[in-house]
Amino acid sequence: MTIADGAGDVADLHLSGGHDAIVNWPDAVRAAEALGESTRLVVTMQLGYSLLVPLLVEQATGRAAYPLVHDRNPAVLDLYRDRLRGRPLLLTTLSAGDIRRWLDSDAIIVANVDTSYPGTRQVRTLPFLGGRLAVPFGLLSMATRRRIEVRAVAAPGNGGHLVVGASSPLPDDPDGALRAIGSQFERWIGAHPEQWMAWGKLVSARDGPSAATPATRAAALLADGWFGQRAAPAPVGAGAAVQAAGFTGTDVATSVGRVG
Repeated sequence: MTIADGAGDVADLHLSGGHDAIVNWPDAVRAAEALGESTRLVVTMQLGYSLLVPLLVEQATGRAAYPLVHDRNPAVLDLYRDRLRGRPLLLTTLSAGDIRRWLDSDAIIVANVDTSYPGTRQVRTLPFLGGRLAVPFGLLSMATRRRIEVRAVAAPGNGGHLVVGASSPLPDDPDGALRAIGSQFERWIGAHPEQWMAWGKLVSARDGPSAATPATRAAALLADGWFGQRAAPAPVGAGAAVQAAGFTGTDVATSVGRVG
């Protein structure tokens, strides 16, 4: 699957009405049940079916999900307004009142951390995939300092089949949590580099912003053996995506069919 194929899958997802397009949705929901009752913040990246993460989290936990969404994404807003018990929170109008209402409830905020929009107040630079990635840091910092449980979740897949990965609770200190996010998503993206939609946000550690296309960036890292040094070779078979994605320990994964 290419990056262009991945973008096509996202478009099809909107047209087909959310998770109805996912063949193994019940299995994916069961896998995400490992989030349990204490997780309050889920961080994700634009990997595979990332738009479905809030729906997945909500169905798996039975609690409302509040995805952070920019108002320049009306199709995503419509998807969440139609499908969620919770409500999307607009990044451009997010207020202290929104945060207080979240803290006073049992809801789960779902935040994408591989895109830092202009105007984001707190941003950290994360060493990532051999380069640098600007990551919004304010919500993560607040949550970890308050000892709120945070986990990373990924949802790669193709052809209507979804693989779910959920990390262990992230460290309680902000910098440790940020490092854990980087390490975890390097493994997940390393197994599915063609499905990450934010290659264009990655800045080269040596040369500054690159004019190369996302596909070229991914191909260059693959050619250099970067992923081979950090992710196990993908085996063949029904469990290929699970093993290749580096799910270990308390990580959770489910796969129906081959994803690659």
